This record gives sequence, C-alpha cells and structure tokens, in this order.
Amino acid sequence: VCDAGNNAIRKIDSFVALGQGQKMSTVAGGGPKTGSPGKSGFVNGTGANSLFSGPTGIGYVKDASGGYLVVADLGNNAVRKVSLQKSDYGTTSKIDTSIQNPIGIFVDSANDIFVASNNAGIVEISNTGNVSTIVPATYFEAGAGSVVVKGTDMYIGDYCHIAYFDMKQKPSLTNPSILTGDP
Repeated sequence: VCDAGNNAIRKIDSFVALGQGQKMSTVAGGGPKTGSPGKSGFVNGTGANSLFSGPTGIGYVKDASGGYLVVADLGNNAVRKVSLQKSDYGTTSKIDTSIQNPIGIFVDSANDIFVASNNAGIVEISNTGNVSTIVPATYFEAGAGSVVVKGTDMYIGDYCHIAYFDMKQKPSLTNPSILTGDP
C-alpha cells in the first residue's frame, strides 16, 4: 500500500475489522526510525533508509527471483522498484525518472508496466526496459489518474472521464472512445 502522507510503502500483514488489530509493517521509505517519520526525499536504500516523496501508485511484477513492487513516486517524478527478495527485501532502485507526475501504475501479465501521468499521459515501460508514450497527455482534460490493461483493451480514468483505447491500433491512437460517467 502507498502511504503518501508518510512517504512510505506499507505491507498489511493481516486485516481485521478497522481499529481491531491490523498488522502493518513498513517495506520502504518513511524515514529512518531514529529520525522524523514521514521524511520525504529521493534516496535509494533499504527499508526506512530509502526515501519517497508522495508515492501514489503501486503494482507488482512477478519474476523468478521473488518479484518486486513498482511505485509511482509522484513528488520525485520517478517510477521506482522495491525488491521483495529475501536477500534485499525493501531495497529501492530507480526504474525511470523521465515521466513527469506519475500517479497510477498497472502491470500486465507480460510484466510490462503502464504509468498514468498528469503530464505524460499513459507511458509504457516494457519488460525489456523500453519507454514509450502509448496515449499522449493531450487526450486528457485533467490528466490521467489510473490505467488498467486487459489484452489489447486499455481503460483509463482521468479526473473528468473514463476512456477506452483499443491498443491493436497502437501507435496511431487518434480516436479514443470516451465513456460516460465520472471516474
């Protein structure tokens, strides 16, 4: 879970009724335990020694090494990786810092990462590391906030609309179908 207010990535170990004993731990960020909790910044490190600035979106990449989290670090304009391997659990590293205002993250079954951004639209980071804009920001009235991909169908929520894109027409997405309703 992204805890933007405390600049941390949290793990909910178990969940019971609200206020009755949730067990939550910090995976990464939040500042050193001896310092001020919730400290923001951009530091790659392990656990609380890594710093985030308003993490807002999170996804999971499954791989042979145990997988990792992908985090939209809004205040740092970065997409970051948080290891879930036992040997370096909670260690953060940079995936990309070229995407401005990343908000939402979606990871598909091929481990391609889709980033919803206020300024860049929808950006894909392929499982080989190639970065490309799938849907430019000019398609959105108020910035993309979330994205879900299933097969060649892409559903995007901005602050004013929900849109559907047929990715089979990639890279020339010129006529999105706007669905009615508020996101």
